[in-house]
Amino acid sequence: MMPEMLNLLGCNKDNFKQLLKIMNYKIVEKDSEVFFKYAPIKRIKNENKKDIKENPFKILKNLNLN
Repeated sequence: MMPEMLNLLGCNKDNFKQLLKIMNYKIVEKDSEVFFKYAPIKRIKNENKKDIKENPFKILKNLNLN
């Protein structure tokens, strides 16, 4: 992180690190250098579909259209 870049953003180093954390970036500091990597939150889809009793498409399954 260069001071010129931080001046353009209008924040200091600590504020920039907080902003990156809010944006789901992982921040690692090694040997007085700061590294950041995007780490999105993985959302798990629920495979358990509930059978709705009043589903309008349920009638279509009962029709014999062959």
